[in-house]
Amino acid sequence: MGKVSVNVNGYAYDVACEDGQEPHLKELATYVNKRVGELRGAVGDVGEARLLVMAAILIADEASDAFARADDLAAELATARDSKEAEVVEAQEAMKARIEARNQALTAAMVNGLAERIESIAERLE
Repeated sequence: MGKVSVNVNGYAYDVACEDGQEPHLKELATYVNKRVGELRGAVGDVGEARLLVMAAILIADEASDAFARADDLAAELATARDSKEAEVVEAQEAMKARIEARNQALTAAMVNGLAERIESIAERLE
């Protein structure tokens, strides 16, 4: 298990993490520290606990917006996929109809050709 020391609002915290996750955890702590610093600059010294709660709520709001956007994008993707699937089905059905029409035309031509040959043979026999 990994361990990393992070700094938030001037205080060092030792945090355990999965091995290999130390750089990611440091990035997250740097982001939290930045947001805490921005809040401290905006609201002043309101106490460590209150400042951290405000930062947590702010970050949770950002995450909520990101999740909502991800849901919107997933819905758009599903709609686009359904639309494309419908287009493929429509194209397949159109192709089947063209093939069937061509087969019918070929069959009719073959029947007409056979009929003409039969008539020709019948005329010679008469």
